[in-house]
Amino acid sequence: MLPAPPSAASTAAETAPGASRASLAGAIGFPCGSRPTSGFVSDPVMRRLRIHADTPRRLLLSLALACFALAATAADTADPLDLARLRGKIVLVDFWASWCEPCRHSFPWLNAMQAKYADRGLIVIGVNVDRDRADADRFLRDVPATFQIVYDPAGALASRFDLPGMPVSYIIGRNGDVVGHHIGFRSGRSADREAELQQLLEKSQ
Repeated sequence: MLPAPPSAASTAAETAPGASRASLAGAIGFPCGSRPTSGFVSDPVMRRLRIHADTPRRLLLSLALACFALAATAADTADPLDLARLRGKIVLVDFWASWCEPCRHSFPWLNAMQAKYADRGLIVIGVNVDRDRADADRFLRDVPATFQIVYDPAGALASRFDLPGMPVSYIIGRNGDVVGHHIGFRSGRSADREAELQQLLEKSQ
């Protein structure tokens, strides 16, 4: 009859430097609560104990590798613009690029809207469509953003929204539907656009 699979204590006893066979036998225990009267454990018993000890290790390693693979796959397929998690908020999604001159004028306004209405449920997200991240970084050094930036170098998000121009912004209601959009940016129209946001924030509270 084989002994029961070793406990964590037995594994530690087996792998600890200088551990004796007697200490291993004492840590593991034997079937029906019996233990050898001497400190000697026969080699066949030791071999069988090692097989039992190695099996949980191999299983744990396999499980760890499987979990790592699943996590890596989830990270690779994650949506960079997950609007579902923002249900209940008013979301302003603004597509921009480093070569877009009007974007340099819209960013200060977007910063102001985020700061002014964040506590009322407004979230501003800028989506950069530059293929080269360095171009976007240079732009942001000149025109900092205090709102979240998402990068779309492959154009997947731009294709999803079927952009008609640049910059273009979309307003997402608390239920997740698009309730408005604007192409371009004019400083003279910023008051009208703020009033539109105010109305949505008040209506959906």
